[in-house]
Amino acid sequence: MERESNKSKQKQKLEVSDILSESVMMYFKNLNFIIFTFLTSIPLFCVMVYFEIYLQEILVKTSNIVNLPHESHDDDFTIFADYDFIDYRNSYRPDLIIDKFNKDYRNMCSVAFAKVLRMYLEWSAMWNMSLVISVLEGIYGVDAFSSSTYFSRGCHRRGLFLMLIFFAWGHLLRLSCYHVGGYEQGNAIFVQVGLFCMVNPLKWVACMIYFHDCKERKLKKKTDEESGIDVKNGL
Repeated sequence: MERESNKSKQKQKLEVSDILSESVMMYFKNLNFIIFTFLTSIPLFCVMVYFEIYLQEILVKTSNIVNLPHESHDDDFTIFADYDFIDYRNSYRPDLIIDKFNKDYRNMCSVAFAKVLRMYLEWSAMWNMSLVISVLEGIYGVDAFSSSTYFSRGCHRRGLFLMLIFFAWGHLLRLSCYHVGGYEQGNAIFVQVGLFCMVNPLKWVACMIYFHDCKERKLKKKTDEESGIDVKNGL
């Protein structure tokens, strides 16, 4: 009894690190599941290699365009060298105005990106949970997404960080491949996609554990509320 109570307490306090460690243990304990996910990941691997080759090409071309040398505007103001207009010139230099505009624009875009990324990750957690519900519970479409919204209520922070970890992993692989010149070296893209496909099943195992934990918390809370109402009515 004491062991069961400790087990139930651990389930109630399942955090992101617990979900990840439990998903890793569950994944590597089952050899048949590893073989199954390996075989089913082969089509994804082929599609991702094709996609990543073109994406890396776009990144390389974009980087070359962005890093083009810019002409300096200092030569436009050499005419003022013999005059006492230094303050006036420094206040209205086009390069200073452009730099200030770029800083403000970067700050504004950073704030907007952070908010959009948070919304994307929260909705990704609910969407992935709805797919898990469709597979495990046999509920589909809008009903599955409604159930996902209901069960994840109050757990958005865990879902956010869980999706952030896998999101960061995918983009870390992509940026690493870009920095080592993966577009010129085809082997790097194969390694990148292979690591991504290896971790992808772990994401779905983690989503399944996350769903079960959210469901247990929600049902336990509902049971406690109903038992509290019954006690009040009995009194």
